[in-house]
Amino acid sequence: MIRMPALPDSAPADNAWFRPVIPLLLSFISGIILALAFPGLGWLWVLSVAIPALGILVGAFVFGKSARFSPLILFACLGVLSYEACIAGPGNPGHVAHYIDSRTWKITGTLQAEPVFQTYRRKCVLGHLSLSPVSGKTLPFPVRGQIQVNLYGKGKDLSIGDRTTLTGEIRPFRSFQNPGGFDYTRYMTWQHIWGSVSASANKISAVSSDTAGPQSWVNAIRENIRVLIRRASQSNKDGDAGAVLAALIIGDRGGITPALQEAFSRAGVSHVLAISGLHVGIVATAAFVFFNWVLSFFQPLLMRAWTKKGAAMAAVFPVVFYGVLAGMPPSTQRAVVMAVVFLFTFLIERDHDLLNTIALAALVILIAHPPALFSISFQLSFAAVLSIAWGMLAFRNTIYQSRLGRNFLIKFAATLFFVTLFAVIGTAPLVMYYFNIFSAAGLLANLVVVPLMGSFVVITGLFSALILYPVSHQAALWGLQVCDAVLKPVIVFVKTLSQMEWSAVHTITPSILEIACYYLLVSGVMLLIMPKANSGIKPEAQQPLQANGGASAGRINGRGPISRSRWASLMIVAAIGVLSADMLYWANRRLWHDDFRVTVLDVGQGNAALLEFPKGDCAVIDGGGFSDNAVFDTGGMVLAPFLWRNKIRTVDTVILTHPDADHLNGLIYILKHFHVRQVISTHQPADSGSYREFLALVQNNHMSHPDFNGMEKTVSISGVTLQFLYPFSHPTGEFRAAAKAQDSPDTNNHSLVIRAALGEFSILFPGDIERAGEKELAAAAPEGLLSTVLIAPHHGSNTSSSPAFLDAVHPETVIISSGKPDRFPSPVVLDRYKHRNYQLFRTDENGAIRIVTDGKGMTVMPMKGEATWKDL
Repeated sequence: MIRMPALPDSAPADNAWFRPVIPLLLSFISGIILALAFPGLGWLWVLSVAIPALGILVGAFVFGKSARFSPLILFACLGVLSYEACIAGPGNPGHVAHYIDSRTWKITGTLQAEPVFQTYRRKCVLGHLSLSPVSGKTLPFPVRGQIQVNLYGKGKDLSIGDRTTLTGEIRPFRSFQNPGGFDYTRYMTWQHIWGSVSASANKISAVSSDTAGPQSWVNAIRENIRVLIRRASQSNKDGDAGAVLAALIIGDRGGITPALQEAFSRAGVSHVLAISGLHVGIVATAAFVFFNWVLSFFQPLLMRAWTKKGAAMAAVFPVVFYGVLAGMPPSTQRAVVMAVVFLFTFLIERDHDLLNTIALAALVILIAHPPALFSISFQLSFAAVLSIAWGMLAFRNTIYQSRLGRNFLIKFAATLFFVTLFAVIGTAPLVMYYFNIFSAAGLLANLVVVPLMGSFVVITGLFSALILYPVSHQAALWGLQVCDAVLKPVIVFVKTLSQMEWSAVHTITPSILEIACYYLLVSGVMLLIMPKANSGIKPEAQQPLQANGGASAGRINGRGPISRSRWASLMIVAAIGVLSADMLYWANRRLWHDDFRVTVLDVGQGNAALLEFPKGDCAVIDGGGFSDNAVFDTGGMVLAPFLWRNKIRTVDTVILTHPDADHLNGLIYILKHFHVRQVISTHQPADSGSYREFLALVQNNHMSHPDFNGMEKTVSISGVTLQFLYPFSHPTGEFRAAAKAQDSPDTNNHSLVIRAALGEFSILFPGDIERAGEKELAAAAPEGLLSTVLIAPHHGSNTSSSPAFLDAVHPETVIISSGKPDRFPSPVVLDRYKHRNYQLFRTDENGAIRIVTDGKGMTVMPMKGEATWKDL
């Protein structure tokens, strides 16, 4: 019998070890967080704490005394050491990290996971590496660690276990250094991946496979299933049903298009596409029920009550095999571990405590891989499981003991509804934190998609592919065709639902404090509505604390134990109080402040800046961007998350200085997903798909886009004067840039130049203007260029920052926004800046640079480096 978690009406303080795994898990987690917050604590520091704690524990065991806290201290130390050991690879001189950015290598390695297909490339992970110089006769030598390989174009098909050789330079990973931004370098370190190599897929010089090993056997099964799925879905024109079926059965998501992924995300059912807890749980349940039924025919097992134990042990094998078949990605690994731990609890001769089992699964996963704590799938999985467990306890009487609960179909529908509801409640803030989306259609969509796709299709598909296929190919094909027939209307339903405006909304990013308050509030509410009768707590554990039992933890001023309802009320009041203070803080930071703030973001090779005016208006000047948003969408991955973290959903003004990709492409996502009131640009024509999409979004969303020649060139926003200084315009509307007179196709000298000023402070955004434009601008209005801060024109290129222009601007501080240190900024320009004693900041070295001013002084705060204050 599996006990649902329960709490006594009076929680005894000496009952801390009633579920012993939970405090040990929390201590281990605290150790991991401590190691992350204070890197390099070192073994000596940790052992100096762990050894006394171990001594206290041993002494308590020998003398029969209480040792409440020593195990917690030991597990916290274990968490620190486990995390540091997990990321300690480069210390070894034979590690691949020592060969990054050094030379071109001939690299041989073994594929560690199935390739991940993207619209423009395949990503693979190579391990068991050996390197040799391209030139010379040096023999290959082995190195530790793993690297990521990016393969472009068409080439050989690759599978797990293939031995591959290619040539390239191992590059380091680069993270965008913006406040609260995603640390990609650290994330890859957690995966034990230390660098990347890019190569053409047809340049792989050798591929060999172990045709006799177990991995090749699994690869053959995967390929057979893949071929069978293609045959079952060959009547589909779009191939969506076949792609989803392959994702559900063998974890192959290569055929899922970005549009289909977006539809499932907006409908709130994208979790179904990844083989994780839902799918593994269904396989485990189906296997357990089947084996329990089979073993029930064996009388000796029935007499010894071993049927459930035997069924649990037998169910481990299909669960593990399903994980291996899916390629064992991280989410599947965690789900398999959770399922196996849960099944093994049937061997224990006592009732199963669900919370203890969940905590044990989490502890096993974290001991094996401590950085899993920070993975999205780990957090979502355990948040959903805990929320479902607790929620079903609170509503089990409603579901199972009412008159309606006697009807099987109604009970099934009610169970599915409440499971989905509590999963959404448990994961909503995490989904908002990581994906900035809330699916209003998620509850409805899950009621349809989970039973059909997550249950019927998974079970039928696996049965057809693994059980029927060896017996009858035709029967297996019929089974998969049934799955295909079920998937077609489900996918149509998901797409239709996702296209409705109300189906999903993009949200601001909740802070860690806000998430904690949300869970505290939900926990308090659940404690209030939870039934007081508990089936899982021993009667003696429910007795109030006695005076001699160390009652201080459960009392207030010695008045006796705190009731559960009072704990719940305290939790609710505390959560609401902190959230109210948090709302006031953000209202002041966003809407009530009197200062002017400028943040120059780190977007790699490009420009992007956020201007926050007094009283809340904001503007974005350029959005950065790569040459193709399919390669990397700077707007969606860098700029939008930064805005959401700062509680910005409405951008009052978007300013495009010129339509080059490294200024334009990041704005596409902003126009799609934010409420933009006004767009300002020079209307300079450009022959690019991105610029055509930019103009179409402005028009289709009915955004104000005034004619540049007719608009006011000086505007005031809450005391900040915004001037559009360049390009000049003829009455005919033509640009007067010197570059245009030379019939140059270059757009740089047509850049929009903006100056923002508050009191004694001013900042100049010159875009990519070059010498010709600088000369004309400086000659026409030298006094109007004087600025406190200059954003280096054209990323510090040698084609810009002419002496005459710098004389006219006369800045105190120069900020260089660039991401290609081998090209930008120019050493000549850097020397020019240093010779003039400018205070220099670079986004490729300092990360994002934030400036805050009240018009009388300014504070410059780089992401990396010391903040400075200057009186103006």
